[in-house]
Amino acid sequence: MDIVATPFKHKFFAAGLIGLFALNLYLYGPLFSPQQRPYKGSIASGYAGITRFIAEHPNPWGWNPQQYAGQPTQFTYPPALPYTAAALHWVTGMDPFHAYRSVISTFACLGPVALAFAFFYFTGSAGWALLLGLCYSIGSPVYGLFEKIDRDRGLYYLPWRILVLMKYGEGPHTSGVTLLPLILVVLRWGVARTGMPALFAMAVAFAIAPLMNWLLAFGLAITVLVMMISDLRSSFRLVTAGVLGYGLSCFWLTPEYVQTTLFNWPKDAYGYQVEQNHWPLYGGLIAALAILTYLFRRYGASWELRFTTLAAVTFLWIAGGFYLYNLDIIPESRRYILEFEIFLFLAAFAWLRLAFQSKEGVDKFCGVLVIAAILFSGKTQMNQSLTRKWSDWGMVDREETLEYRLAQWLQDQKPQARVFVSGGLRFRLNAWFSLHQVSGTFESGLRNRIAVDYFYQVRTDANSKPGEEAEDAIRQLTAIGAEYVVVHDAGSEEYYRDIKSPAKFAALGPVVFAPTPFDRIHKLPFRSLAHVVNPDELPKSKFKEDLRRFHMALSDPGRPFLAVQQGHPGLWKIQGAFPDGKLVAFSMNWDPGWKATQDGQAIELSANKLGLMTLKPKASSASTIQLEYTGTQQQKIFAAISACVWIVSIGLCIRSRSWRASTSTPLS
Repeated sequence: MDIVATPFKHKFFAAGLIGLFALNLYLYGPLFSPQQRPYKGSIASGYAGITRFIAEHPNPWGWNPQQYAGQPTQFTYPPALPYTAAALHWVTGMDPFHAYRSVISTFACLGPVALAFAFFYFTGSAGWALLLGLCYSIGSPVYGLFEKIDRDRGLYYLPWRILVLMKYGEGPHTSGVTLLPLILVVLRWGVARTGMPALFAMAVAFAIAPLMNWLLAFGLAITVLVMMISDLRSSFRLVTAGVLGYGLSCFWLTPEYVQTTLFNWPKDAYGYQVEQNHWPLYGGLIAALAILTYLFRRYGASWELRFTTLAAVTFLWIAGGFYLYNLDIIPESRRYILEFEIFLFLAAFAWLRLAFQSKEGVDKFCGVLVIAAILFSGKTQMNQSLTRKWSDWGMVDREETLEYRLAQWLQDQKPQARVFVSGGLRFRLNAWFSLHQVSGTFESGLRNRIAVDYFYQVRTDANSKPGEEAEDAIRQLTAIGAEYVVVHDAGSEEYYRDIKSPAKFAALGPVVFAPTPFDRIHKLPFRSLAHVVNPDELPKSKFKEDLRRFHMALSDPGRPFLAVQQGHPGLWKIQGAFPDGKLVAFSMNWDPGWKATQDGQAIELSANKLGLMTLKPKASSASTIQLEYTGTQQQKIFAAISACVWIVSIGLCIRSRSWRASTSTPLS
């Protein structure tokens, strides 16, 4: 059914949507608080740290040295959320941490509004749409469907979409799930029309997904395939809009970026691999969709029934495979439980609506039974949602937390290099302060993973022989340019406590700060981020056994001291004496966007076996090397391509006469 009038022309429905949003603001208002939440395992502050950097350095083709030994800003995270939160900071002066939290919390509260809007567009039923939005606001059926999820409730009986935002920091994914129904509305509207304006709107909808979050992009790709199955006539227009959407977004989604994140994603998804036992699951899903499609076609089911049911089954197969059988059909299958839930709601209400429209009394009776069962099973959730007070959320000021005291002390020392922090502090550190650390938040954007590898090995003593843990750790920390190490013992209140042998750090350097008997900071024997080395002292590989000679060179006090000074994040100066025939090892990730000059003259810059920078300076008793990140040629080319696609598309829309004259194609 094609809805001609927009929902907002329907006063009752518009008022209902406003009411839904107000209800969610009332129920989940504490999400907007700048205070710390009780779930210390959340990684939400890591995304807030990215927002802080973007707010301070908005150049999308710049360099971010604060995490993982440096990476291009473009590769730090998809841009939509951090730049939106940064814009809120610029306009209001709100702290970037609070701005990020406000943006994702707004998306979370808009989730039921977006879902109700989509259901109304697909069916034209305002009452059922508002009832759906109300149920989605206060309860989650997945608790009753999956025992693992029910056991994971933790402190609060919140709807699952809110709980994962609170407990795990799933702000980007939750925001994406809010956008998904709206994107589907645009796509469904677009395939029913001809002309460039509708195609352009569809392309913009496609472009938003990967710019927001990769999970949303992959979830949308799966959903669009289901949409094509539900209506084969829409396939060509959807594919065309998808290609145009890439053209609109390729200013950020360059081939290098896409290749890097997609190839890293399986590594970061617990080393995901397609295994032999996955193939029957793929085959089973295809068979299930084929059978359902045949039955729907045979009995003339409406498009919304076909589409929502097939999408619900697809995401049940993906997420349910993990929660029921511990099988990942795709990387991080469990996270698509949010997509399953929205399609479960859409499909369930589509079937209920059909039952109550039926002239058969038994259909209406079955519908009443289903509603009664839902209300009975969800009464505890609904009761807690409606009676929970804001004071029950357990928020605390950041100054009261151990992590903030440690971070504040590090900030006061004004480190010249990186700090090694693990556990929850690595996510919170850059949300509060612009310090450089060995680790970070988003590993899928890394082209050089040496910092990730060393961070893991130092924490876990991986591949270290007994008695050599401390020696291996100091070599790796020196190579990566660490100055301070934060250590948590077993009795610490820090959530993760993910260092296997905390005692080994006693051999690395003195304790300079200990706010509790279980938490301390060690000062490492750090000299500089840049060092004079002989060519044969460079490591032959990234492995520990090849770092011995390199470490001795970096620790040699008899060599010329090189002073390192940062201008802006993509501008660094190295000053000192450069003996003839020597090289300079600089503990910063190499990237093709870097350029090096010595006293204004270009010099050779390359990557060593660690993926860090090596410079070949000219002999001088006193000289200055300047390193500047100017971005890559590919970034500039695809930015120009994207700009052209935008200009041409908008120009065609303006010239097109099909906006008013476009005709609707009936969709069954």
